[in-house]
Amino acid sequence: MSFGFVRNGNLACLYHGWQFGADATCRHIPAHPELRVPGTIHAHAYQAAERAGIIWVSLNEQASADELPNMDAFGARSILIRAPLASVRTALALPDEGWGWQEECLVAVHEPEPGLTMLHMAAATLARRLDVADRAKMTRDRLEALNEKVSA
Repeated sequence: MSFGFVRNGNLACLYHGWQFGADATCRHIPAHPELRVPGTIHAHAYQAAERAGIIWVSLNEQASADELPNMDAFGARSILIRAPLASVRTALALPDEGWGWQEECLVAVHEPEPGLTMLHMAAATLARRLDVADRAKMTRDRLEALNEKVSA
C-alpha cells in the first residue's frame, strides 16, 4: 500500500485497485465489481499520525500520539544508513523512543530490517530547512564510517 491513493474515501492499491476502508476491511475489488466483499478480506491497520512533517506509524496498539513531537518542522529528509539501529541510536545519543531534537533539528530513527537504519531529519525552523539534506548525508556518512571501524 506504499503507493496507494485515496479513492471514494478508501485507500486504493495502485497495482490491483483493491480499496480498503479506515477500519482496514476491503470495500471494493475492481476485477469483481458485483462481488459483496467478505469481511475476512482485510489489511492490518496501524496507528498513524503526521507530526513535524513526518508520518509516524506505530506497531504498538498501546502507543500514544502524546509521545510524538508536538511542534512544526520543515524540510523533512529520510536516508538509509548501513548500520544497526542500536549503534546509530548510541552514536546520536537518542532515547529508546528513537527520536529527539538536536541542534534545531528533529532526528528520528527506526530499523526497516536488521543491520539497516532509516534516519529522518527535519529542521526546527523554516530558515534551516535547506540544510537538512546535507546534514542527513553527512550524518549517514559519519555513522557508516564508524560502523565500518567497529566491524573491522
